[in-house]
Amino acid sequence: MNCEINNMAKILFSAFSNVTWTPEKHLDSFVEGFIRSLARSGNEVLNIRTNDFVKHPITSKLIPFIDKAELQKKIKDFNPDLIITFNNSFPFEEVVSETNCPIALYVADGPDFFAFKDLISKYADRYHFFKMNENIYNTLLRSFPNINPDRFFDFGYATDFNAREVEQNINISFLGSIPNYTHQLVHYFQRKKSNALKDDFFKEFNNFKNDVFSKINVDLPDFHDHMRIETLAVFLITTKDRFFTLSALSDLGLVIKGYETICEAGMYNYELLNSYVFDLCVSIDQSENFYNQSKISMNLPNARATDGFSWRVPDILSSNSVLLSPRTNELKKLMEGYIDLPMYESPSEAREIAQKLLKDPVWRKDISLASQQMIRDKCKFEDKFKVMEDHFNINLTRNTTAAEVKELPVVNIAGLKYDSISKLRKYIAPYLSPELKMLIKRFIH
Repeated sequence: MNCEINNMAKILFSAFSNVTWTPEKHLDSFVEGFIRSLARSGNEVLNIRTNDFVKHPITSKLIPFIDKAELQKKIKDFNPDLIITFNNSFPFEEVVSETNCPIALYVADGPDFFAFKDLISKYADRYHFFKMNENIYNTLLRSFPNINPDRFFDFGYATDFNAREVEQNINISFLGSIPNYTHQLVHYFQRKKSNALKDDFFKEFNNFKNDVFSKINVDLPDFHDHMRIETLAVFLITTKDRFFTLSALSDLGLVIKGYETICEAGMYNYELLNSYVFDLCVSIDQSENFYNQSKISMNLPNARATDGFSWRVPDILSSNSVLLSPRTNELKKLMEGYIDLPMYESPSEAREIAQKLLKDPVWRKDISLASQQMIRDKCKFEDKFKVMEDHFNINLTRNTTAAEVKELPVVNIAGLKYDSISKLRKYIAPYLSPELKMLIKRFIH
């Protein structure tokens, strides 16, 4: 390790952004806050937004025309003291082989979404794991039984969001998605037109609902998808729960921002389409403002997060909004000693609680103030860096006041060649024959 305890660390940060529907490049707000906090504490950060290099976050096939050798040189020259990766996302596996520092893996979506899974076993002596909650811990040990428990460090939850004094002119807000990634599965049954196949699947699916970490043993001939059938089953459950929860709130002044695919829910409930606002809301500033404008902000069910919750939960708790979330032991434990946070177990209960909160501004104020205090006590990145310092024996925080810390810029590296070719291809596409378009597509991909 090349970082003495008295020096600031050099951090290589590698993650695939979920913000994929905008022409501009954005990071997830949690990643933005993590990197911003590292830089604010004086650390040098080399950020790799892997969307710029790979076609798909799981398969991680490198985009053509990327100068891989030059990228490898940049990474080797940077010589990081620590690599932080979300879902083990890298532009290519040589990021690991060209470095020799520890790797801290953050589980953003679960092992089903990990890239380069073989690296975790191959470089087991370098991998360490963020422990946000027991659910994540048990899931990782279930997927990678050879992981030694001492490779985990207690990170918990963190946010770089803050309360802002703005007019609260939104009754209920939701920022996020309905994970409707199951088109392939639904279209498969449509295409096969086989009741027997469908019945076999749902027989297994009904058992799976009782244990969403179990296996679905069903043969679906000719079905192909990047995701495992169990992951798609989780999405089926989660999508239904989220759809009905949002529908139960849609006439109470609900405003939805986030993934534009939510608009597809409007085909089955026009009020959800009417609730969706097309204003971009992806950065910390945009999201922070949205929450602070809201009297209530929703966290929606996730079939596999029965005891954990989204990283958006601490963001909401840090704002002037009131969090309304599914009931989880983890959230109850986090808020213990601060306030009894109202939580729901069904769409109808979510509606009932929301109506009571909207009528009681004093209750809302009490909840938001207690939530903000909890965040200050337990969920600021700077405190989490001290946990990481002890675990990795590197310095991530300055021994001076925050006002004296000079933020170091985040260095972005991007596939400019591919961007240029893609733009040129779109420009000339109207003038090309179908045969030539196909030839160019084959050449690029």
